[in-house]
Amino acid sequence: MQYADYALGKFVTKAKQQSYWQDTIFLVVADHDARAFGSDLMPIKNFHIPGVILNSSKQQFSDERVVSQIDLAPTLLSLMGVKNHSPMLGHDLTKPQISGRAMMQYAENFAYMEDDEVTILQPQKDPMNFSYDFDEKN
Repeated sequence: MQYADYALGKFVTKAKQQSYWQDTIFLVVADHDARAFGSDLMPIKNFHIPGVILNSSKQQFSDERVVSQIDLAPTLLSLMGVKNHSPMLGHDLTKPQISGRAMMQYAENFAYMEDDEVTILQPQKDPMNFSYDFDEKN
């Protein structure tokens, strides 16, 4: 992990010295934790992943909304100035949303989270709904 951080830092430092830096948008995003295991129907805390967009025209800020990786493609297209009228499921994160939402899959279970409300779908079972406590990460 430390080497990955080091190598990414070196890459960004070198990229900043290149002529393409001003015309390039870089997206660095993690994947969910590979150690997702245990008895939880959906280990939501393992789906909290970092992402950063470098060199966009937006002012630096931290976006704490609940979002999904499927939101990244429409967001990048928007940052590039591309008007996107496609059937992509993701949201353009440069636009304000009324509420955040995320979709997750773990083994055979699927979860849909909107703000702190989570619904889990399991094969051959009724849907299950609960409120997720972000502070407790339960």
